[in-house]
Amino acid sequence: MKHYLLKSVTPCPECNGNGIVAHPAWREYWQWNDHYRSANYGRQPSEDVVRFWWVENGFEHLSRHDLPPAEIDCYTCHGTGKIEEDIDLKSALTDLGINITYSNLQP
Repeated sequence: MKHYLLKSVTPCPECNGNGIVAHPAWREYWQWNDHYRSANYGRQPSEDVVRFWWVENGFEHLSRHDLPPAEIDCYTCHGTGKIEEDIDLKSALTDLGINITYSNLQP
């Protein structure tokens, strides 16, 4: 018996189909920055405080060139923005709302 496969393509849930995500270090930095501002009546941290945060998080030689990029390729979809899966024909038809039974196939 033959088995037919189709390809299901859906937007990546991690990057919402954009193919890029925030670098983990930057995500942590912005969480820290938000917490800092809420604890300090909305004031931004000084440049020295920001530098200290980066050094404490492994970026010893702080310069613009040493910081990680703000965005990177999504690790779930590898930057494509989509998730591809092989699915069988029956599952594809069911996803489309088409219910195939043996009675449908009788002449």
